[in-house]
Amino acid sequence: MKNVAKAKIANEKELQKVALDRKKLDEEMKEYFRRENMSFKEKSDEAKDFHKIKNDKSFNMAFAGHTKTGKSSLINAIRGIKNYDAKAAKVGITETTRYSEKYSYSQHKNFTINLFDIPGSGTQTHESGKYYQ
Repeated sequence: MKNVAKAKIANEKELQKVALDRKKLDEEMKEYFRRENMSFKEKSDEAKDFHKIKNDKSFNMAFAGHTKTGKSSLINAIRGIKNYDAKAAKVGITETTRYSEKYSYSQHKNFTINLFDIPGSGTQTHESGKYYQ
């Protein structure tokens, strides 16, 4: 009898886990479809909010392209730092940049220059066919 009770408890825990996993996937799918149906302006505004960009005093440059072509290394070179420095854009032999990252380059009294390191295209997470849309 104890084994049956233990099995029921284990089964209930597994069912709860599956239910939570399904709920999480449902939320991710809703977010995916919400973003797929957003206009360019809506996506742009969301990115500006996320990165705390103020239009009036910022020059923002993004580096986009295929994976492993040196986007992060270029940002580090422009900023005058080595790839292995603590504040450097991360570089590696595999896909390293998975999310857009903002790096401040210049803090002039009248404006700021921000460099954005964007994930490379041609990977499972960033397909080439959708990357340049």
